[in-house]
Amino acid sequence: VEETLSFFLSKREQDLIEVALDGNPAFADVAAEDFGAILLDWNDFVGECESGFEGDLEDYRMGLHLRDIVDHVVSNSEPELGQKILDIIVEPDQKFRQILTDCRKRLDPPPHKATAEATPFWYQGVVGKQGFTLRRDLIRQGWFRPHP
Repeated sequence: VEETLSFFLSKREQDLIEVALDGNPAFADVAAEDFGAILLDWNDFVGECESGFEGDLEDYRMGLHLRDIVDHVVSNSEPELGQKILDIIVEPDQKFRQILTDCRKRLDPPPHKATAEATPFWYQGVVGKQGFTLRRDLIRQGWFRPHP
């Protein structure tokens, strides 16, 4: 039996989330989507990374973008709602932190983060169980250096 997140977002909370997303052009395209689905997609992405990520670097970045969306909502919502969302994803976040390797390096942060603040944890390192395609793409991006 696969574990999944269990939560409820009220209509009011969904409306607040939609306003937070709609206010940023980087996220406006997902504002009308069910935010619960985004939380579940983040959880699924973390599960896939735990078992071995088989997608390419673009697929991986799309997974990280899910967490960017969540982060934006948490940062641009009422504190109570932000904390509720963080409580919902505490387990996937903990799992993702545990499976990141080489945390001295980072993937480039998303383009909408133009501030000098610290890079979010999900961009610190890369998952340890990479499929061939992701590993190939990371090598091409200079993540791994071939041994002489």
